[in-house]
Amino acid sequence: FSRPALKETSPGQLGSHIKTSAVIILDNSLSSAAGKGNEQFFDKIKTASAEIINSFEENDQIYFTLASEAGKLKSMNPVLDKNKLLVLIKDSKPTYFSADISKIIEDAEEVLANSKNYNREIYICSDLQNGSLKNINRTTSKENEQVKKFILTDSQFKKDNIGIGGAVIRNQILKKNKEIEIESVISNYSDKAVGELLVNLYLDGRRTAQKTINLDRRTSGSVKFSVIPEKSGFISGFVEIENDLLDEDNKRYFDLTIPEKIDVLLVSGKDDSENFIKLALNPENSDLSLIGVTTINPSSFSTSETENYDIIILDNIKNMPGSELYKLKNFLNNGRGLIIFPGGETDAGYYNRLISEELLIPKILSVNDSPDPKNGFVSFGRIEFGHPIFSGMFEEVKNTVDSPHFYKFFTLEKKPEFNVIIELSNGNPFLCESYFNSGRIMTFASSPDAAWSDFPFKGIFVPIINQAVYYLSNETYLKKNSLLIGDEISFSTRDNADKFLIKKPDGYEEKPEIKIRSDNYIVKFADTELPGIYELSADEKLIKIFSVNIDPKESDLFKPVEKDLKTAADKVIYFDKEKNIAEIIRQSRFGREVGKFLLIGALLLLGMEMWIVRDKNSKET
Repeated sequence: FSRPALKETSPGQLGSHIKTSAVIILDNSLSSAAGKGNEQFFDKIKTASAEIINSFEENDQIYFTLASEAGKLKSMNPVLDKNKLLVLIKDSKPTYFSADISKIIEDAEEVLANSKNYNREIYICSDLQNGSLKNINRTTSKENEQVKKFILTDSQFKKDNIGIGGAVIRNQILKKNKEIEIESVISNYSDKAVGELLVNLYLDGRRTAQKTINLDRRTSGSVKFSVIPEKSGFISGFVEIENDLLDEDNKRYFDLTIPEKIDVLLVSGKDDSENFIKLALNPENSDLSLIGVTTINPSSFSTSETENYDIIILDNIKNMPGSELYKLKNFLNNGRGLIIFPGGETDAGYYNRLISEELLIPKILSVNDSPDPKNGFVSFGRIEFGHPIFSGMFEEVKNTVDSPHFYKFFTLEKKPEFNVIIELSNGNPFLCESYFNSGRIMTFASSPDAAWSDFPFKGIFVPIINQAVYYLSNETYLKKNSLLIGDEISFSTRDNADKFLIKKPDGYEEKPEIKIRSDNYIVKFADTELPGIYELSADEKLIKIFSVNIDPKESDLFKPVEKDLKTAADKVIYFDKEKNIAEIIRQSRFGREVGKFLLIGALLLLGMEMWIVRDKNSKET
């Protein structure tokens, strides 16, 4: 009759309510949107979250956070009105974000550590897709030893799903009417094999290719598409598969930028008749050529408007004052390309002290000059034919080069950070690639001069110069990080505009944050909560597009095994099996009442005692 109970928590006032401080975490990450038809798993999570409210009493402190707003938890105030909490839960919606449950729990423990209430509880309402419980263990720190974790989820541990893990442009030199290879990774997160899955490729909203793929259970495979873009400029695209349990991961966006024209600034003191670089890039000196070349004397470089060019070529430069080096560094910082041909006028000491040190390029170790050009020469040695500048230059099977003979050349420094594309036959570098922040530099070891070699007269000269320019003018796709939901768009532009706008995938336009650095504008935009193509315009002129995708880890809908779930929490409640969640929480909080069992035991003992007394009396009689 005194309502005795078996306790599951630390000592408290059994049978009466103890003030509680609790954090309810509602997982609205992308994986929670999985479902068939109009029925999303998130609706079940919301219902379970609302039922938790019934376990609280007046004056309990309740903190409520969505997984997508986890960073705001530590600055939140507790909610005392249960009706307000129910409205917050009802109005919540799934997002495209990926949730870091472990980080949210750390913040929740920090919030509860400052509470004066005896009961401290954390409720994790989630689909708990694979990886959600990483690094989550029971609280062991002394200040949080009273914190109790509850996981509310469903009992289904395997949910079949297929998702697209990526779409990568394999070419690093993009040209109009030239073949481009796009590779997409398809992942089967289901427990059964998938056959003849249809994969579609779209460019600018038009389906241009289609393939099928077979996947074993829990494996990934790649599909390669070859397409020929029929225009230059900005091209958006996506890869798409058939709908399944989670439709949002069945589409992967990408973007291409194919130069309409490449403007090259050639800094050289040579006459046009001897300027083999200019002849190689634009032999007819035509304005209709894809590559436009402007030649200036080295003395004019300080006053040149380098922001109007994509590539700068330095041919046989003697030295470069600090102001010009600063100008060149700004040029590279904006993602532009630089090609360096040292020559007879080059001051090796000055080059090593300033140009090499400032631009992080190979130093000149020595100058090699053969007294007998007919016999004392070097030729090409090892060639990295897999480098993009050789793409399409040779027959697929036979990579052969009619090697030039170099009578005079520089010995360039070798370091791991310098990618040697072509070596000379003596093992020294001939063509090196290096990086300066977001810019790229190619350094040659010999001057394109008839007195130095027969390089300008060989068949390899024109294509290698042109390919180097194409390569440096294109984005480096192998180094480009794919933007995911929530990542900040950051872009540097030389466009002097009064108004910059970002057009989001849903059609709405917003103003990005603009910072001025030197003669450039740094555009920053963090509101990337939707997957798709974001368009940046300057005074209504499109200057850049960005593709933003969901995090592929949201596609794996499998749960950790039940043993790991129970290790990660004090109580796991499967809301698709339990009818009264509030009562389960109360029992876990205050203990399970055993009064009726003790009453039954007492009645049994009383009956046994009466039987013993009656049996004893009958024997005495």
